[in-house]
Amino acid sequence: MSSAPLDTLIRIHKALGHPVRVRVLAMLRDGELCVCQLNAVIALAPSTISAHLAELKDAGLVAERKAGRWVHYRLAAGGAAAAALAALWPALAADPQ
Repeated sequence: MSSAPLDTLIRIHKALGHPVRVRVLAMLRDGELCVCQLNAVIALAPSTISAHLAELKDAGLVAERKAGRWVHYRLAAGGAAAAALAALWPALAADPQ
C-alpha cells in the first residue's frame, strides 16, 4: 500500500499505541510466530490477536506468510517501520513483560 509519509507515520504510531500490539512486536523480535503461539503467551482470543495483527500489518510493522491453514507473522524489514522498531527496542529493554 502506497501512501504519503505522514499517513504512514500516523498508522505506525497508532499501531504502537496499544500495549498488546507492542507485546506482539516484542515477541516477533525473536522470529516468526503463528497466532496460536502468540495466543499461548498473550492469552487473548485468537480473533482479538488477529485484529491486533491486522492493525500492525496495516501500519507496515509486520508481514505475513501463509502455510496451509496457518499464517505466520514476522517483523517487517526496511522503511519507516524498521526505524520505528529500532527506536522501540531500547525503550522496552527494562520492561519485565
